[in-house]
Amino acid sequence: IGLSHHLFNVDAFDTSQKYTGFHAAVQSRLFLSDISNVDLSFGKIKSSKVLHIKDARFQSAASPLVKIESDSGGLSWQLGSVEKLRSLKLGIYYSNEAQFEFINNSLFREDKKIGVSGKFTNRVSEDTSFVASLNHTENHIGFASAQAKPDIMGALVGFYTNYFGNSSLEVLVGISNRKGLGDDEGSEVFSWQVSNEIKLSDNSEFVLTTKRELTGSPDPEFSDAELSDFAATLDWQIDQSWYLLAQLSASKLEFSDFNSAESLEFKTTLNWRFNDYLSLSGYLNYQDYQGDKAQYNHSGNNVGISLSWVVL
Repeated sequence: IGLSHHLFNVDAFDTSQKYTGFHAAVQSRLFLSDISNVDLSFGKIKSSKVLHIKDARFQSAASPLVKIESDSGGLSWQLGSVEKLRSLKLGIYYSNEAQFEFINNSLFREDKKIGVSGKFTNRVSEDTSFVASLNHTENHIGFASAQAKPDIMGALVGFYTNYFGNSSLEVLVGISNRKGLGDDEGSEVFSWQVSNEIKLSDNSEFVLTTKRELTGSPDPEFSDAELSDFAATLDWQIDQSWYLLAQLSASKLEFSDFNSAESLEFKTTLNWRFNDYLSLSGYLNYQDYQGDKAQYNHSGNNVGISLSWVVL
């Protein structure tokens, strides 16, 4: 549970704005037996932020500030474990996030999701398991100018294996499908998820991931988009005081046969921990976005620092 207080000076409107927010989260695990457990989670956030260009790209706002109200929850049941012979995990989840323009309090964006998921693993050798996953998500994306309600299902099969003792590789392939409404025939694409986690040392890890799937479109003009994504992430606990997280990602969004966009992004965060209560972190983000809609193209970076003080 946390509280936050923000003071913004908005030069364009010659005004100062104060805002107090909070965040709360609860997680619980109930063991039903030696091989079965139930996980329950719930979270609620009331906050504010300055819009990143990624958030504001497809629609304009009266000011760069938005208020955020969100709540989320999930319930999952697991039988068995990945480390043993086989496992089955079933879950249901929901999230609801609304963003409101800070000055006039009008809706900027609303994103509601409710979904179910299932994942089955069966060990076929000492280090390798067969994997099958199925998920179905109902989305309700509301913009100031339009609404979209993509209903997306994904089905994937493949394998998971450990190698070199402390590294792992997971490869899944299948389909993503969006159900059509009325004259809309829907969409279906060949999909994949690949994750390679490489343990460099006890304090560092390098992760390579790639995926292709259908996702809800960030552009109000389209219901969905085909997302192809590649990312490389370095997670390094340098020592007891310093921590580094760096990620390079490249992605492509295909909205239609005649409309697509490509993005290259680099993110890095460096954290310095003074003691158990006080820490300082800084970040640098860079993004280059180029698409068929020239008005949305841009390249730029943003930097920031933050100070965290734990009272209790």
